[in-house]
Amino acid sequence: MTDEEIQRQDQQDREVRGLRRAGHYGGSRIVQDDDVVYVEREDGSRRVVLPAALWVEAFREAHGSIFVSFARTASIRQAGRVYWWPTMRSQVKQWINGCSDCGMRKTKPKQVIPPLRSQGGGMPEGRWTLDVTGPLSATEMGNSYVIAAVDYATRYAVAVMVPSHAASDIARFDAERVVLTYGAIRELINDGAPELGGKVLDKLAELLKKITPVPHRPRLLRLGERFHIIGKDMVAMFMEEQQNDWDGWLPCALHAYNSGQHGTTSLDTTRMILGLWNEVVYDRL
Repeated sequence: MTDEEIQRQDQQDREVRGLRRAGHYGGSRIVQDDDVVYVEREDGSRRVVLPAALWVEAFREAHGSIFVSFARTASIRQAGRVYWWPTMRSQVKQWINGCSDCGMRKTKPKQVIPPLRSQGGGMPEGRWTLDVTGPLSATEMGNSYVIAAVDYATRYAVAVMVPSHAASDIARFDAERVVLTYGAIRELINDGAPELGGKVLDKLAELLKKITPVPHRPRLLRLGERFHIIGKDMVAMFMEEQQNDWDGWLPCALHAYNSGQHGTTSLDTTRMILGLWNEVVYDRL
């Protein structure tokens, strides 16, 4: 959206004109600069007061791109980076609830779960869960599996697409993408699959204090499994019908997953593990 388009719609929007005349909303100031109306926060930062005619464009930016997370909290936060209007939070929730793509991809099965002791998150980069999903439809690059590791404390995810999921592939991923990138880890948690416990991984598992959860309740593996579910949902909305280009979309979905504010920690995932603000790619487009 351009400033000229926002200026043109501001002149026709009754609510924006009323806010501009009032000069405030709650404890926030309403100011005008170069014919664009802004709401000013206490820290001095500004967000554009968006007229109703452009809400749909803001919804699409916050919820309809592969570069942003599709979760409700993340979508509200993404929309609030630049735009604001009095009922924005409720309107974004209503838009997401009516999203046909999300409705077809997401389910909430009910299950009875026996109570178990809670597993603490620990320190960042200390405990990782390791999980493999596949086989998926073979891509033009020959990839059929996704290996993913998720940090328990920060919920930061690392993933790679591979043609096979042998023990050597997983050991290479764990060493190059996790240990050599984020430092030595204290615990590695997996579901006990044969490829996750081969001879290649024996020494690595011994050094990293590998943990295999109890079979009847693999609660510790939920982070990795949840990432695979979210990643599949996001990629499925953008890949071709032949399903042979998903490995080109997965890095974008991974960026969106790590760029958002996680619902469990209520913090920026990348900020927690790297100490840096991760600007969303869509903000630069």
